[in-house]
Amino acid sequence: MKSLRTWGWAAAPWLSVLVLLAAWEAFARSGAVTPFMLPPLSAVLERIASDALSGELLHGLGLTLYRSLAGFFIAAALGILVGVLFVRNRFARWWFDPIISVGFPMPKIAFLPVITLWLGFYDVSKISMIVFDAAFPVITATIAGTMAVEKEFLWSARNLGASERSLLWEIVLPASLPQVLTGLQVSLPISLIVCIVAEMKMGGVGLGA
Repeated sequence: MKSLRTWGWAAAPWLSVLVLLAAWEAFARSGAVTPFMLPPLSAVLERIASDALSGELLHGLGLTLYRSLAGFFIAAALGILVGVLFVRNRFARWWFDPIISVGFPMPKIAFLPVITLWLGFYDVSKISMIVFDAAFPVITATIAGTMAVEKEFLWSARNLGASERSLLWEIVLPASLPQVLTGLQVSLPISLIVCIVAEMKMGGVGLGA
């Protein structure tokens, strides 16, 4: 009885998901919408199984992951670099402050037609779109983490003769790492979402296509 109750509580969170899937199937087959607008869940699962058996699904998944991860790693490196420069260099702050202030709240997917016009429909444009969208959370998290480093640590290190490079690598970056990791955690799903949206809009092979 106790084990049955335990299994019941473990399965309870999935009940809403099962109800949603059943409602999807029922609504799609009710005739209220066309199969093009909302195909039944059974048809979707059948198509996924067919693509998996033919190898098309694996090929598309591989391309989407390649583009997402390539854009994510470029955005991570660029975001950390810009964030550190923003705090540590006065000219960099003057240069990047208006760009970050305007660009961060902007829906960057709106620039997809411009990037397509400049770079075409292939991997370069998709990865560039991912970098453009995923870099901002890393930049803002790096700025917040770097500015939050205790000034006493920096003063003590300078009094002991530490160079600016040593301050950066041994104090600033380790102390700001939790905030940076938070920015990377936000940026990773953004990379995947933007990649799929770009594939949907630009065409080609991939999960979005």
